[in-house]
This record gives sequence, C-alpha cells and structure tokens, in this order.
Amino acid sequence: MRSSWAERLGAIALVCALLQPGAAFAQSADERFLAAREAFQRGQIGRLDAIATGLQDYPLRPYVLYWQIRAHGPEWSAQAADFLAAYPDSLLAKRLRNDRLRQQGHDRAFAAFLADYHGVGGEDPELDCYALEARSERGEDAAWAEARALWQEAANLPDTCYRLYAGLRQRGILTEEDVWTRLRSTLAAGHAAAAEHVLALLPERRRPAPRALDLAARNPLRFLERRKVVGTERGDRELVSFAIEHLARDLPETAGRHFERLQAQFPPEDRAFLCAQIGTASARKHLPAALDWFRRAGRAQLTDRQLGWRARAALRVGDWEGLREAIAAMSTGEMAQPAWRYWLARASAAQGQGAEARALMLVLSREHSYYGELAREELEPGFQEVPLTYRPSQEEVQAIAAHPGIARALKFYQLGLRYEASLEWRHSIRGFEDAQLLAAAEVASRQGWYERSIDTADRTRVLHDFALRFPVPFREVLRNNARELGLDEAWVFGLIRQESRFVVDARSTAGAMGLMQIMPATARWLAGRLGLVSVARGGPVALDTNVSLGTYYLRKLLDSLDNQPVLASAAYNAGISRAREWRAPQPLEGAVYTETIPFTETRDYVRKVMGNTFYYARMFGQPGPTLKQRLGMVSARPAASN
Repeated sequence: MRSSWAERLGAIALVCALLQPGAAFAQSADERFLAAREAFQRGQIGRLDAIATGLQDYPLRPYVLYWQIRAHGPEWSAQAADFLAAYPDSLLAKRLRNDRLRQQGHDRAFAAFLADYHGVGGEDPELDCYALEARSERGEDAAWAEARALWQEAANLPDTCYRLYAGLRQRGILTEEDVWTRLRSTLAAGHAAAAEHVLALLPERRRPAPRALDLAARNPLRFLERRKVVGTERGDRELVSFAIEHLARDLPETAGRHFERLQAQFPPEDRAFLCAQIGTASARKHLPAALDWFRRAGRAQLTDRQLGWRARAALRVGDWEGLREAIAAMSTGEMAQPAWRYWLARASAAQGQGAEARALMLVLSREHSYYGELAREELEPGFQEVPLTYRPSQEEVQAIAAHPGIARALKFYQLGLRYEASLEWRHSIRGFEDAQLLAAAEVASRQGWYERSIDTADRTRVLHDFALRFPVPFREVLRNNARELGLDEAWVFGLIRQESRFVVDARSTAGAMGLMQIMPATARWLAGRLGLVSVARGGPVALDTNVSLGTYYLRKLLDSLDNQPVLASAAYNAGISRAREWRAPQPLEGAVYTETIPFTETRDYVRKVMGNTFYYARMFGQPGPTLKQRLGMVSARPAASN
C-alpha cells in the first residue's frame, strides 16, 4: 500500500475529477489524453509532446510520460530514471523496467541485465530465460540445472528462450535425448512453431523430414496408411508416434488399430507412451476401451493430464479403486486440487473407509466453492445460509479509492478503456489482504464495475462478503423474465455471473454479445421465434432484449433436455448436441457427468454455473435443494445413439 507523493497527488486529483464528471475542463482533458494515446499508437512523437504539455495535472499523467519515454527511447534515459523514482511500484514502472531488461537480454548486455533483474524473477518467462542465459555465460552450474528443469517442465517456451538452449546444447549440457523428449511433448501439445525451434537443436541428418512431419500434422490418417514399417531411426519413430497420437485426438479407435499393426516395431517405452495417449483420447470420447489402454500403459510415467483422464474414465464407470489409484499417482500439486480431494473422499467412502473420507471432507468443507459445498453436504445435508462475515467500513473504502493505482483504474473505466482499467486494477490489488480486497470490491461495486468487484471479492481467503461475490444488478428485469418462463431465478443469475459478470455490452472474441452472451446467429433464430425483427439488424446487446432472448433460449434448452439444468448449462456453453452426446448408457450422478465433460472450458463452466446457482438461491433465501440435489441424476443416453 506504500506509494510516492507523486502518486498520492495524482490520486487526489483523480478523486476530484470523479466528483465532477461533467466539468468542461475534465471533458477537455479526457479528450486530450485520448488524443495523446492515439498519437503514441501512431508514432506521432511531435504531436504527443505537444499534447503532453497540457496534461500536467491530469490523473493519468504517468501514462503520458511513459508514452513519451517509450517514443523518445535512449535520449530520455534521465526522464526514465525520474519516472522510476516517482512511481516505483506502479504498473508502468514494471513495464519500463521489463522493457529495459528485454532490450539488454536481446543485446546480450548481461552484466547490466543481471544488475537490473533482481526481484523480477518468475514474472516473465522471456526474462527468466535471459537471466538463465546470463548466469550460464558466467559458468553457474545452478543456472544450467535450472535451465534443464525449465526445459523439462515448461508447457511452452517463448521463442527467445531457444538461444539459451542452443548454447546449452553446444556445451553438451542439453543432450540429444533431452531434445527428443521435448520434441515429443511439444508435438503432443500441438505447438507447431515451438517444434521447429526444438528440431533446430538436432543434427540435421537426424531430423525428421519436413514434408513427412507436415503430412503427419495435416493428415495423420493418410500418413499412417502409407506407413508399412516404423523405421529404425529415432526421427522415424517419433514421426509415427506423433501421427498415432494426433489421429487419436479425433479417432482414437482408428489410431488404436494402426498402433496394433505397428506396435511390435516400437520399443517398450514408446508402446507404453502411445497406450497412455490413446487411453487419454479414448477417455475424452467416453469410450469403454479407455481403461484397458491405461492398463496396457503399465508402469509408464503418466502426466497429470493423463492421470486426470484415467481418473475420470474410472469415475464414469464406478471403478472406485481405479479412481483412487489414478489420484494416488498424481503429483503432489495436482492431487491437492479440490476436485481430486473430493473424489478421493468419495472413493474412500464407497470402499468403506469412512474415517479417511470424513477427514478429507472436513478440510475441503471449509472452502467456499463448488467442491467445498459438496463436501459440506456429504457431512451435514440441509439448508445453510450464506455468511456475510466482513463488511468494509466507509473509511476503508475511501482509503482504497484514494490508492493511486485504483484511482487510475477507475479513470480508465470512466473513459471506457476497460482493458487498461483491468490491468491497472489487477496490478494494484496484488498483495492486498482480505479486508483491503473487500474494500476494493466495494469501490468497484459502487461504480457498477461488477466484473472487477466479483473477481476481487473472490480472492479472499478468510474474510468474505458474498453480497460482493454474488451481486444482483438488474434484478427486476431478470426476475420478471425468469418468472414468465418458469425458470429458476437463481440459475439465471448464476449463468449470467459466469457469462458476462453483468457487463451489459460485453462482447467476446467469438462474437457473443450482451449480458447473456448470445451469438449473432442464435440471436437471429431466437428473434425470429419471438417476432423481434429489429434484433437481427442491431444485435442483441440492449439489456431487455438480451435477457428476453437468453431466458427464452434457456427455456428451450431445458424443455429439450429433460428439464435438467446441468445438461442445459452444458448446452448453453457447448451446444445441445454435445450435451446430449456426453451422457452415458446408464444414468449418471450430475456431479459425475459434470466431472467427465471432455472440454475443460465447459467442465469448469458447468461447475461454476451450478455453484453460483446454489449461492444465489441461498442469498435469495430459498431453502430449496442442496447443490448435489440441483446437480441431480442425468438421464441415460437413448439406446439408439449408444
């Protein structure tokens, strides 16, 4: 919370500006600030400098200075030093330092880089690689060990990191086997550009042929149909292995047949790897053969992702022992995730180990979350009111509002620059304690900035305010539409909280619009059903129209999916055909159906929507069903589609 006098004066100026939003000078200053921003983006340095002279006391003055420093480059080094002294803990100071570090790393100015790098580690993978390169150039054995660990563990690496690894390869610190292992994981993850960097670390004569790799990536089925033998070279084996794994993502049964044809030509460790990959793909498709493939993988070192799908495959068929084995094999960090703690407790209970199950549930039940609530219900079924454990005082709220970074974020929000506002906000609340987070959430809530209010209140660990976590704006409109269509008001609120965080004019990168994030094609279809011709022209952003369309669509989904909110929630996110397809030949507990949804995004979405629904119901004083009862039983897939 410490800040410089320059930042405090800027914050005071901003508070004054916010108190007089209609003042002519504020409007004029806002326009000049936006013009300065445009000048910087267009590289118009002279125009930027001219505008900056009229923004000396503007609340977002630090951004204008930052743009000038960036635009002028090295000739403004003195101004850069002054800026860092005036705004030492600001987001822009961090950017300025990182910009300088990035240039030093690129230029291999390692002495200067290491002098400035102190305290930055772990925040930026590119800078971390430059730091490891600088330390390895000094001959630090520890740097080599850290670089090898990063090579083995990082899901993806910035392009600039490969200069470091080229140097380690030349020294023999990174072996050819290390490169092949990285290539396999990179191809399996679908990182084509990164695979090219990895391939460059192999001797040219040992690299897979580019045309063959391209065919394996574009059309793995054709590649495999042309292959009669695997080949003795490592590159040949990796190509065929990649093609089988790649084909398995969409057609695991077909990939399995090609594996059976070629498996004798693979060494045991490659056979185990491919069995695990086909098992994972089969589990995501809910195929009965998934667990058999995992068994064939034997004692292979499965990744946490593979073990997760092994666990889900076992859960879906009620194999509690198999579920326990999969969870027990996970890394410590993965096993500690709420999902696996909950299902481990359920497996323990199912196998008659009540004491172990209760101990796991007790710890999990203290968390205010989807799994925490399910755990509480296992221990003590029944109605529980949502606690309001802490309300920030007016003094606490005012203190947070005057925080320089929060004030800048609010100004950006006032200007309609939500991306910049969110960046400034998130940087400002890092390190806040619970009481400060709730005060900040209250500040955002009073501005109607619900996305930030919700996300900030969600971060608390001990002190909570569920009124801030689960706000109820636009309640009259939402309640009226829900009642008219016979929908659960809590479910409608729970879904909107997940879809848009109550941002009326929200637009997703995929094109979804409004409070209920309706896609344009869906909006046109719904508008035709409801006779709303104008929607097809203007888009479904207006509050009343958006809610009318969205709630009507929810009603249609419920009617088509046996009145099961879990299925309807999945369908709202991923489509009705997928929601139906993910059912099992036998009825499934709703929590099991949700846990085994193949798409990570949809799985998380349904959990959050249903968890939100439970909390909103309690906030509305509804003593109705528990979360587990809301999840219910998902009906079996009709025999004709099995």
